[in-house]
Amino acid sequence: MNCRNSINVFEYDTQIALENRKLSSDTLTVNFPNSAIVSLRHTKNTPKVMTIRVNTPGGAVSYIVPGFLDMSRKVIENLAVKYENVAKEVCRQMGGKVLNYEAKDILNRGRAEGEAEGIARMQRAAKLLRMGKSISDVAELTELSEETVTELAQTVEG
Repeated sequence: MNCRNSINVFEYDTQIALENRKLSSDTLTVNFPNSAIVSLRHTKNTPKVMTIRVNTPGGAVSYIVPGFLDMSRKVIENLAVKYENVAKEVCRQMGGKVLNYEAKDILNRGRAEGEAEGIARMQRAAKLLRMGKSISDVAELTELSEETVTELAQTVEG
């Protein structure tokens, strides 16, 4: 479990509590549900429980959210019971090795290409600025915003 998981649990609990609220003329009562975190992948540092503490003007309240560790192995055992080789390979993959798939590869290539293109545009813009081109001309030639070119101009000059 990590910080993001704790925030997700708290947000979920709060949403459920507010949906089931009881409101009287002067009191709002919310009841937080019993929650748990299912961890498909974990390490030796993954805690077995997470404490969520809420500090209010009336005092602190805390509750413990248990984690169900290693659920992946139990799920795999039940889903792939007839296919021992599949179960072994999935367990090996889920045990820490990152699963690669085509969409992820395409996304990563796109990010790398976009980053390279952005760097190239910034380098062209810096060169044009050093050549004395105006901010508006550089923005038009490099398809960067005038705001970005203005910020770049300050670093090129300074």
